[in-house]
Amino acid sequence: MKKFIYLFSAVLIFACTGDDTSNEENTTTGQKKLVSFEIIEDDNLCVGGRNYSCIYENDKIITVSYQSYRSSCYSNNSDNWNYNSRYQINYEYLSNKILSTSPEDEGEANLDENGLAIEGQFLNGELISIGDTTFAWEGGNVLQAETENYRLLSIDYSSILNNTNFIHPLFVVETDLSLSGEYIAFIVSGAAGKTLTNLPLRTIKRSSNGEILSESIWSYVMDDENYPIYIKIDLATYENNEYDYGEDLPRRLITYKLTYTN
Repeated sequence: MKKFIYLFSAVLIFACTGDDTSNEENTTTGQKKLVSFEIIEDDNLCVGGRNYSCIYENDKIITVSYQSYRSSCYSNNSDNWNYNSRYQINYEYLSNKILSTSPEDEGEANLDENGLAIEGQFLNGELISIGDTTFAWEGGNVLQAETENYRLLSIDYSSILNNTNFIHPLFVVETDLSLSGEYIAFIVSGAAGKTLTNLPLRTIKRSSNGEILSESIWSYVMDDENYPIYIKIDLATYENNEYDYGEDLPRRLITYKLTYTN
């Protein structure tokens, strides 16, 4: 939650550009709404994250309930999955801001006249920078996301169209998608700008000196309306990746289950 509040509420050096594009792409009625996003338990995944569920009112998320977990990881002498208590984040939508409250903290995202977060920079409705992270777009997709003096993420895309209203650069930028749930309410509201045109196929994360930290191959199981109901991440981490809980594991398949409502 703290990172989420930082991205949307901290006083940043960037100002919002004055484009006239609205954020209607993310608030169109008729799209399926994400109800839950959960990891599928498997042995020795060596990941930590959160499972999420969403409650809606007028097509906007008013509550996100989450439960943190730590998977089994044999190298850490952990044979079982461990879960913490369930908490929730509540959202209130005003004409010029979105308020969020949780047991950990409170925050707000201030909005411009187009409903976009003023803490970000946008071009034609696409988020091009927020905080110290910049996004390079081409053809409706982000090809690179760079965090200053920290890491570079490059993204390749599948031919599958993204019918969701939440698969967005902020959703993809995390190696562990379970950490992306903190962005979903803001993305669905349209405050973060346009979503991606296609579903990702591969992401490669590099350190600031160019060393590869991880590579993820994405695959999907789709429903009859072409919404992903399972996202599978074939994740490879490397010895120089000091940030990964499972850094000694060369590859592992992490599966997330998604449910929707109309």
